[in-house]
Amino acid sequence: MSVQVDWDVNAVVVRTRHGLADLGARTKKRTQTTGCGQGTVFGDLMDDIDNVRLPTDATLARSTLYALLDAVRLHDTIYKQSGAIHGCALATNDPGAGDPRRRS
Repeated sequence: MSVQVDWDVNAVVVRTRHGLADLGARTKKRTQTTGCGQGTVFGDLMDDIDNVRLPTDATLARSTLYALLDAVRLHDTIYKQSGAIHGCALATNDPGAGDPRRRS
């Protein structure tokens, strides 16, 4: 895989090892999104977004949320260099769940 950026024309090219089957069909539908600089989502990803539900018993402890935000803030990322980049995270109340030393 390779990623090439052409800063002169503000374009990015992503090449995968095996290509993408049915690329034309997958990118036929295009949804313009809002936010910082606007974006585009290709495909039918947005069709089912209203049907996504967390389990009714899903909870996240406040202390876990604060710890997660602190970890993201302190993590040396491109955000610190650029000052503006989107991010996301998955969280659990199990404090060691993300520790790679616990994986079997």
